[in-house]
Amino acid sequence: MLRYVLQRLLMTIFVIIAAAILIFTVMYFVPGDPAKIILGPEATAADLADVRHQLGIDRPFLVQLGSFMYNTFIKFDMGTSWFRNTSVFGGMLERIPRTFLLGFLSIVLTSLVGIPMGVNAATHHRKWQDKGVISFAMVFMSVPEFWVALLFIIFFSLRLNILPSFGIGSWKNYVLPILSGALAGIGGIARYTRSCVLEVVHADYITTARAKGVMERKVIYQHMLPNALIPVLTNVGTSFTRCIGGTIVMEKIFSFPGVGLYLSDAIASRDYPVIRGCVIVIAAFTAILMLLVDLSYGYVDPRIKAQYVKQSTKKGKIKNVA
Repeated sequence: MLRYVLQRLLMTIFVIIAAAILIFTVMYFVPGDPAKIILGPEATAADLADVRHQLGIDRPFLVQLGSFMYNTFIKFDMGTSWFRNTSVFGGMLERIPRTFLLGFLSIVLTSLVGIPMGVNAATHHRKWQDKGVISFAMVFMSVPEFWVALLFIIFFSLRLNILPSFGIGSWKNYVLPILSGALAGIGGIARYTRSCVLEVVHADYITTARAKGVMERKVIYQHMLPNALIPVLTNVGTSFTRCIGGTIVMEKIFSFPGVGLYLSDAIASRDYPVIRGCVIVIAAFTAILMLLVDLSYGYVDPRIKAQYVKQSTKKGKIKNVA
């Protein structure tokens, strides 16, 4: 198991480094001159050259890339924002907890509501409960999240005036973004859980458990759900990464000062250090989260953990023989 964890950690580091090289390369070859955006169209050639030199964008590509990689991964310095004149790393530290909390609460709500809905639909196959869950999932998976967010703002903020539509003044500011992001996720996870449970609902061990007189609740949550939970865990993990990585639109709508809004403003102003820092952080978060999802398989299904241990034992024996 330890060998597998170390292999996945090395792979995660490789993914983060590859993402950093990719985003730097893309931003380097993007058309446009940041110096002209900073100084405006009336700037002289001498002023533009001076700003390019200060920003370090007048150097060759490989020199810039090497400096960027060294500062980011050795010195842990993501640079300074060209327009805010503040540390990118400091700005990320300020905003990451807000975005993480927003995504975490959204996925918790999605899981707590979506998984039981999917189980209930599967155990009442082709009945009104099943049809209701399918209809709910179809509607909210088809409707864009930003449209739902705008409807919530109109109804809860403008009409009823019970929830704020922007900022982070109190816990109430989290309610509308969480609900807007969770509805589509609830429909998706409910439908996915339903499909996974239906694959095991008629399995032999389920029939045997029921024949032994085991309570239906225990049959569902101790025998049926753990075996159907592995693909659901993958879906929950990808949904969480989507919540974190896809917060640009949601944070823009609610003026929520998180990583998404930080990245959105940086893209609009061509603030390359901020863009690179945000993409690296999102890539690192995604890679680490998928690693945790893979490791959780072993705790949900002991057979997978035993397989990891068996593979490590075999490799150790082969090395000893050699």
